[in-house]
Amino acid sequence: MTTGDAASSSAGSGADARLVEAVEAGDLEAARAAVAEGATRLRAQEAHCGAGPLHFACHHGHLDVAQLLESAGFTVNATDNVGHTSLHIACLQGHLDIAQWLHSAGASLDATNNLGNTPLHFTCQKGHFHVAQWLHTLGASLDATDNEGLASLHHACFNGHLHVAQWLHTLGASLDATDNEGRTSLHVACLQHLDIAQWLCSVGADATAKTHNGVTTMQLLQRHEARGVRDEQAFKSTMDAVLAAERRGAKERARAAEAALLAEEAAPPTAASKGKAKAKAKAKARAQGGPAPAQSAAGSSSDVLPPPSPPPSDAADAALRVAMEALDLEALKATINHSASTSSDAVLKEARALREQLKEREAKAKKQLRREAEAARVHEVREAPARLALQALLDANGRVALCAALRAAEALVEDFSELLFDAMVAGYERLQALDRQLAEESRAEAKTRHVEEHALRFEVRLFSKRIGTASFVACPN
Repeated sequence: MTTGDAASSSAGSGADARLVEAVEAGDLEAARAAVAEGATRLRAQEAHCGAGPLHFACHHGHLDVAQLLESAGFTVNATDNVGHTSLHIACLQGHLDIAQWLHSAGASLDATNNLGNTPLHFTCQKGHFHVAQWLHTLGASLDATDNEGLASLHHACFNGHLHVAQWLHTLGASLDATDNEGRTSLHVACLQHLDIAQWLCSVGADATAKTHNGVTTMQLLQRHEARGVRDEQAFKSTMDAVLAAERRGAKERARAAEAALLAEEAAPPTAASKGKAKAKAKAKARAQGGPAPAQSAAGSSSDVLPPPSPPPSDAADAALRVAMEALDLEALKATINHSASTSSDAVLKEARALREQLKEREAKAKKQLRREAEAARVHEVREAPARLALQALLDANGRVALCAALRAAEALVEDFSELLFDAMVAGYERLQALDRQLAEESRAEAKTRHVEEHALRFEVRLFSKRIGTASFVACPN
């Protein structure tokens, strides 16, 4: 490197440092001078973990400086080492004017950083409602997820921004969408934001959903309680809301199963089932080599039998095979009835065997549906005492009430351990705390009583001494 090159490089490095300082301070003239002196995007970014001067201008909200840098060749979609674009930074800080200018300069709305976060994710994390609305009007995706599977609603609920969560819900964001670990928005809200958990239950979030590790909403709430609850009333209201949502979900599933059963049982017979008797009669006549039974005088036009069976047809066999491949029972029945007189015996026999298999499968499915409906009803009935026991544990005040609630829960915990175990552990911890408190009060009371007794004995001795002195004075030698 020549002396001139070294001097030029040193001057450029100094200009880079001055540019960063000017950008952070919002000094437009100093920034213009540094650019004129040869500050480059590459060297400035290398010195600050890949974050360029344009990132700093957007972070601090200096729109005029950002516009100067863009005109000097700093690109709006350049990323730092974490993958943040300038639009990510502007949305994270809530600078709507800069975000709008960046978009007009070509910034991508759905660009993702190395963690998969979009600019909308950042606005929902920070609760910048006005920026989130603007991004939505331009078509930013509400359903986009980061590398952990978290959508915008997850981010809003986890960070406690109720107004943003409500707005996302009105736009159709799914309440029960799950991340890579199976967590819904209700799961993440229960970790620390009880007001959002109550709202999610009120608008229909599934309170019975489990994570991939089998953790329920109720268990997450109980862990919240174990860490210490600052607002007992809010915690109790949230527990009530979750219990009500669980009961509502169980009832809805039972009603849906019952409605499906009733619809199956009440469905009118199909045309294929009406032709069953006619098909049997034709098959019997063909087997005996005689004509098909004639229509009775009292029969209706829909009971007219077809003419004597023609020779087997390849088209009829093909129709039967298509119906068999579809595995649709009703379609297969109709095709068999229609093609019974024209199809070959081998194909017809195969189709009838498949029909019986499909009938058996359908019957099993109906039985399973009935069993599930009955199981849901029985489960709700059996679970009622456990839920009452859980509520008693949560509501118990005082040692006597807590002991009674624990005894009632112990009788049910073997069958409902998932529902009751964590609450019982917390209950026993509360009982131990009460016992320690009572023991401390007893020791304090005993100590007070001992002091009082000691003082009383001292007074008695003093009084006795005074009496003895008075007697001595009254009776001198």
